[in-house]
Amino acid sequence: MIKTSVTGKVFKKYSSEKFSEKFSKRTIVIETKEQYNSHVSIDFINARMELLKPIKTGQTVTVFVDVYSRPSASNPDKYFNNITAWKIAFEDDDFIPEMDDVPSPEDMNSDLPF
Repeated sequence: MIKTSVTGKVFKKYSSEKFSEKFSKRTIVIETKEQYNSHVSIDFINARMELLKPIKTGQTVTVFVDVYSRPSASNPDKYFNNITAWKIAFEDDDFIPEMDDVPSPEDMNSDLPF
């Protein structure tokens, strides 16, 4: 799993989706300043959906995310990428991450479970 961040304007905020009693998600799309492929879709899972309550379309934010892949249940040769949020900061917050929030070099190069 890769821990990183995405900074940009909130382009779109979707409604919550409930898949089961234990799993629900809400997705936002961030428009970055990249020249190509500037839109990034980010999922907020279960309790993390609460982080989206104060967010408005057009607001500039930094979203801290985990990036990982998983195989398809129907086709083990196909993988799906997931980008899930765990923290969000507003541009005006003068946010400085706590040391626990910054991945160590060992975490970045750890062995993958598959």
